[in-house]
Amino acid sequence: MSKLSYNKADVLRGISLFVIVIALVAAIIILCCGFELAGYAISAGILLLGISVFLLCRQGAELAESRQFLQRVIDSTSDPLLVIDPDYRVILANRAAQRISGRSVTAPGCLSCHEFSHGRDKPCGGLENPCPLKTVVSGKIATTVTHTHVKNAGQETVVEISASPVLNRSGEIEYIIELSRDITARVRAEEQVRRHQAELAHVSRLGTMGEMATGLAHELNQPLAAIVNYLQAARERIRSGSADFQELLRDIEDASQQARRAGGIIEQIRNFVRKDVRERSKVNINTIIQQAVSLVKTELRNNRIEVNLELSDALPQVSAQEIQIEQVLVNLIRNSLDAMINIEADARVLTISTSKTEAGLISCTVCDTGCGLNEKELDQVFNPFFTTKAGGMGMGLPICRTIIEEHGGKLTADSDTDRGASFTFVLPVNEGEK
Repeated sequence: MSKLSYNKADVLRGISLFVIVIALVAAIIILCCGFELAGYAISAGILLLGISVFLLCRQGAELAESRQFLQRVIDSTSDPLLVIDPDYRVILANRAAQRISGRSVTAPGCLSCHEFSHGRDKPCGGLENPCPLKTVVSGKIATTVTHTHVKNAGQETVVEISASPVLNRSGEIEYIIELSRDITARVRAEEQVRRHQAELAHVSRLGTMGEMATGLAHELNQPLAAIVNYLQAARERIRSGSADFQELLRDIEDASQQARRAGGIIEQIRNFVRKDVRERSKVNINTIIQQAVSLVKTELRNNRIEVNLELSDALPQVSAQEIQIEQVLVNLIRNSLDAMINIEADARVLTISTSKTEAGLISCTVCDTGCGLNEKELDQVFNPFFTTKAGGMGMGLPICRTIIEEHGGKLTADSDTDRGASFTFVLPVNEGEK
């Protein structure tokens, strides 16, 4: 029995056992030595009994006082707190835990933790409500889990439960301290922040597409003009009466190919500005880079920018929302383009490289030969509303960093005013491909 479970019943059992022992000793002395010596033995026994009762009562009072002190300590905690033994029996519960559960611990170990907290006859389990005590008991380590509880009104409450073992001198678990905290407000706030970030990212994509509209219109005009030319050529052959079937078929196939090209451009634009970003999937970072370059290739060509793609082969896939990573790349590429506008055309080089780091992460670097960033600008480049562009909003890079960090990665900047600026982001590899 645990020390915290020591009570008056233990004292009474000790006294009863002592009286039985004294009675047996007196009976033996009477049989062996007579009543005279037995009287002395009984007197000595009564004296020892009195001393023992005093010591036991004193020890019981000290333990009761210690228990009351511990109760006052845990009652000072505003979050529900339980002291549980390795058999999942509740030894102590603070006032907050008793108020929330509507139950009280009338005696140590009278209720299991699942009976006390949830009114269940079985321990918690499953993905939504995993049992933290199983991890603590099996591994002798602290753990934290999240439970989702549904109240009678149908309202969900999210609770974070931390459980830590208290070990005795031999290294065995004597107690488990379980602390619960209602994090519903925090979870809802985080969800709201994510929604706002998604809205902001969508607005940013719309703004970027608006800035790219002229180039994209030109890009779309090319296949449409080609379609018209191929169909006009086919029509003239038919009118002349000398149409060759194979030539007509070739014109129609060429027109169809250009129509698919135009459709691909429209689909790419539609995906880029769509609001409902799809769930994460396994994607190849090199493929996303090529798509991003394709979106801005007209701007790059019009500004006479040489593009070097140094993409590492056989890179593992990453788990990402493809459109968001493409948004990051488009933003970084267009920033590099703007940085090289005022230098000699022959010196304008954009280099995009990928590799796998020693830590097993996928790294992508966008490097330009522009004017670069000074030390002060480099320190502020990711701050909201900071911009080096005339008329810029200063939200592109902060949004990019948020997107990368949401994917478990990191976005950094480096610069040399003589050689331009470079932006590098790293992403974790998909779990199945490490």
